Amino acid sequence: MSSSAPVANPYDEVPYHSRCFIQTHPQRLGFIGRLFGMNPAPASKCRVLELGCASGGNLLPLAMRYPNSEFLGLDYAQVQVTAGLKQVEELGLKNLEIRQADLSVYDPAKDGKFDYIICHGVYSWVPPVVQKAIMSICGKALSPQGIAYISYNCYPGWKMREIIRDAMLYHAGTRPTAAERVQQARAIIQFTSEIAEADSAYGKILQAEVELLKQASDDYLLHEHLEEHNAPCYFKDFINRSLEAGLNYLGEAQVEEMIPHHLGQKVVEALNRVSGGNIIAIEQYLDFFRNRRFRRTLLVHKDVAAKVARNISPESVSRFHFSGAYRIEPGDVPVHEVKEQKFTDGENRNLASTQPFVKAMMHALNDRWPHSYTAKEWKAAAEAKLAGHPQQLVNSEALFNDVLIRGFANGLIHVVDEPVHLGKADAVLPMVTPLALARAKAGNREVSNQWHQTVNLNDLQVAICQLVDGTRDLKSIKAELVKKCLEGQFRLAKDNVPVTDKNTLELLLEQILPQALKELERLALLI
Repeated sequence: MSSSAPVANPYDEVPYHSRCFIQTHPQRLGFIGRLFGMNPAPASKCRVLELGCASGGNLLPLAMRYPNSEFLGLDYAQVQVTAGLKQVEELGLKNLEIRQADLSVYDPAKDGKFDYIICHGVYSWVPPVVQKAIMSICGKALSPQGIAYISYNCYPGWKMREIIRDAMLYHAGTRPTAAERVQQARAIIQFTSEIAEADSAYGKILQAEVELLKQASDDYLLHEHLEEHNAPCYFKDFINRSLEAGLNYLGEAQVEEMIPHHLGQKVVEALNRVSGGNIIAIEQYLDFFRNRRFRRTLLVHKDVAAKVARNISPESVSRFHFSGAYRIEPGDVPVHEVKEQKFTDGENRNLASTQPFVKAMMHALNDRWPHSYTAKEWKAAAEAKLAGHPQQLVNSEALFNDVLIRGFANGLIHVVDEPVHLGKADAVLPMVTPLALARAKAGNREVSNQWHQTVNLNDLQVAICQLVDGTRDLKSIKAELVKKCLEGQFRLAKDNVPVTDKNTLELLLEQILPQALKELERLALLI
């Protein structure tokens, strides 16, 4: 029998690691809405509801970044809610509420309308009655131009994975503790992969899964594979469920996944013919072609979906704001020379080119990170890198449009609907975000940055973040770091030898502190 009172559940026994997800950022969702002809609320002044917010890891950085927006998080696990409320209080946030709730009986009418509704990592892992409630809440609580984000496991990709899940449940599902279930789940998959024929299709799939599970945390494995409920569905069926709640398809949170650029023009033309141009049919066929197993789908009201114009062109994309950070290889190639350079982002997506103007565009984005450009600013910055080489600017307009669409299509370029201007390392009194400051003071290396990404800090960066609170200049920060080193709170080394002499520490920090602050700027932690 459903009740709004908290009851024991696996998320109380082993809380799910709560973190931010860049795909759920209202700025990104708003961009997709605007790209497709909607008029969603800006991230800087909106209302956001998260269903299944855990301890608020996804909402906390948003609430701090956007003080004029309102955030509400609901979660069934009281342990997670209590942890989240503690952080809200410690950070003094007045625009974020985290509340324990049973979604199957939650009445959205009392909390009003929301511009963005987020439900990440919940839908596939709850019983059908809660899945239906999630759709109903989105349909009732979404503002007229609102966007709902729901992630879920999908077929056909989860067909084979279900065999692996079933094996783990059969072997480990009755163990009395979560730790034992996880241990035995890992053991059975490892054993099965070892005895399966290595060259068989099944053996290869098992080995790939084992490699993934080796890297997975215990809480992920427990809640992804060993939960009572894990119900993937086909995309077409998910959309049919949304229609019952008065919603319909807008697109994917990673909108680049909707662009089948890798399939070739002939395949795209055939796809359009067989689907009759129906976007739902196109997306379902793409899932079959890609063996897709996870989606991050965006839903809007039916009447809004009927007016959506999925027009992706240089003209439609160029009105937004752009940024990107890359590993550049080789790094010593002059931009104006016709020699190849490869630009790779943190997800290992890349673009390689010998074209000087293309390289100049990518260098300009990388130099600007974590701040954004308008299209006009970006093009001008690229042209400036080729000053003195006018011959390399021939066809620059066509090249700019080509990179704009290619970079957008493969997710290599961040595109958002509002400008992003963050703190600079050369500020007189540099300051990290309050969230980064709180995390660092607690000794936590994992921090959410202002691009809604999770970054991991080293010892020096943690020590600096503890001091960069807007009250100290470079000289004061250096003096405090020397003191921390001498007290043994952290260590600095030179040529792999720990430095313990005060004068040597001062000289070393004189050299490395400006660059360390620059790294914090590139990590998007300065305000």
